[in-house]
Amino acid sequence: MTAPAKPSGPAAPSPSAFIAQLIAGILATNLFVAALIGLSIHRSYHQHQEGAEITTQNLAQVLESELAGFLKNDDMALFSVMDEYQRQRAAGSIDKKALNAHIERVRSRLPEIDALRITDAQGLLIFGSGVVPSMRTSLADRPHFIRLRDDPKAGLVISQPQVSRVNQKWVIVLARRIDQPDGTFGGMVFAAISLEHLSRTFSTLNVGPRGIVTLRDGELGIVIRHPEPSVVGSVVGQKTAPAPLREMVLGGQKAGTYTALSTVDGTERTFSYRRVNEHPLLIIVGLATDDYLAEWRNGNEKLVEMAALFILITSVAAWMIYRSWKHRMHSVEALARQETKFRTMADYTYDWEYWQGPNQEILYMTPSCERVTGYSSNEFVADPVLLQHIVHPDDQYVMDQHMRDIAHLDGAMTDFRIVRRDGGIRWISHHCHAVHNENGEPTGRRVSNRDITERKSAENALQESETRLHELFENMGNGVAVYQPSTDGSDFIITSMNRAAEHIENRQCDDLIGKSVKDVFPGIVEMGLLDVFRRVWQSGKAEHFPVSLYHDGRISGWRENYVYKLPSGEIVAIYNDITERKKAEMQLRELNDTLEQRVDEAVHQNMEHERLLIQQSRLAAMGEMIGNIAH
Repeated sequence: MTAPAKPSGPAAPSPSAFIAQLIAGILATNLFVAALIGLSIHRSYHQHQEGAEITTQNLAQVLESELAGFLKNDDMALFSVMDEYQRQRAAGSIDKKALNAHIERVRSRLPEIDALRITDAQGLLIFGSGVVPSMRTSLADRPHFIRLRDDPKAGLVISQPQVSRVNQKWVIVLARRIDQPDGTFGGMVFAAISLEHLSRTFSTLNVGPRGIVTLRDGELGIVIRHPEPSVVGSVVGQKTAPAPLREMVLGGQKAGTYTALSTVDGTERTFSYRRVNEHPLLIIVGLATDDYLAEWRNGNEKLVEMAALFILITSVAAWMIYRSWKHRMHSVEALARQETKFRTMADYTYDWEYWQGPNQEILYMTPSCERVTGYSSNEFVADPVLLQHIVHPDDQYVMDQHMRDIAHLDGAMTDFRIVRRDGGIRWISHHCHAVHNENGEPTGRRVSNRDITERKSAENALQESETRLHELFENMGNGVAVYQPSTDGSDFIITSMNRAAEHIENRQCDDLIGKSVKDVFPGIVEMGLLDVFRRVWQSGKAEHFPVSLYHDGRISGWRENYVYKLPSGEIVAIYNDITERKKAEMQLRELNDTLEQRVDEAVHQNMEHERLLIQQSRLAAMGEMIGNIAH
């Protein structure tokens, strides 16, 4: 029997050449994978670093906006208290009970204000929260009092942290100067902001286990740090600051980001700071490097493990190159890891999300639904109608309209309320859109629900506050008008007037809004009131200006004006018609001027009357004597 012929063609490589080629291929593959992993680690590091910088920048911006809002609202509270105090003082006397009640109403609307008080020109507390006049608490040595006393143009002054002399709490003080009618110093109105309240505000931010939030003053002294190393105030006033921060602040940068060791605990952090508007305050947010790189390090360990596994698999595959099932197992494992990753992302989402099938059945719902509604995802899957049942009865029409809309729209959104299992009411922002498979066939709707209860509460509170302020403005007894200056300040445009102003001017507000004061009140230049507007607009210093009104060349009345400038640049005029009071004063002055003449005339008449009585008495005596003689 003859042996079969060997096939023609190139000779098969020798075992050593095959092994060399296989080893070379494995090494090249493993080196390529190692390079990719190294590049991935490097890029991931920079991504985490950039993410930390962006996060601190966003958090610093959020806190800066919130603090700026606090300061603005608190400054308006100071103006409200100062206006009420000056109004009562201008009326001739201070109603202590009414003024303290007004101060308490203003303070109660701003939870960050621990105390709202007024001092006299000597620095003694006289009105406000917790003030006992008999205790004669003095603030005359406080730097902010001294500055306001010595600088009429100081404006809003923010103090360094200090311990309140009334309740021994750590506070920072926002203060404004109160002037006497003649422009001399008359005291200050101030709001004490509790550092403990600011610390609670900072605590709402998620900055990780070792992250910090710090508020520093213009000299880089610590106002408050969260978390505190021990108790509130333990690091207040420390002026040790990282060199990068000091350099950027001294260089005039209002915002910046840097990485440095904390001067308090020595922990390395990535910091971002922002200046709070034009106030001498810096808000600084820091994320600890160990915190935000923890996930990166864990990911690196997994990548190294995966690289080692890959090397092991390729090494084994070199000896079992024909066993394709190992490749299939590797693919299956990769698919399982991918599915686990997406399942984890879905199950741990914060918002309440679900996938509703074409027949309204629940195909998938995130566990976060229980946090929002009190019901588990299994309950919604078992009873799809539960979605409609928890809608607030007053908002059922909203959901009915939404259901009609989605019948012909791919995407739709609406807001409505739900009733939780425990009876609580929550506002929901509802977004949904149609889902289709790869063939374009509908597979239901993808729904995302977000709890917006806190936002709705804030919107309602803001609307109520605006309504109260508008009612206060409209129902003031004094006439109030607001004017917007022209670009060069040569003229002023009326932007708003209250009812009292309409009554005094005897004209409708709608007829005056948007018009120039020169056009509406031609005599304003001759009266000098326009010059007062310009001075107040340029200097920012309030003025009291009485004017006389003329008709046919004769004085027909008098008016009293108080003019001051708002932080927005607008001019506010508060005025009263004092014609009757002036007439009464003139009558009293005329009575005083003629009183001496009337007294002289009365004395002369009394003396003449007495002389006549004496003469009559003498004549009567003579008649009696003559009668006696005749008898």
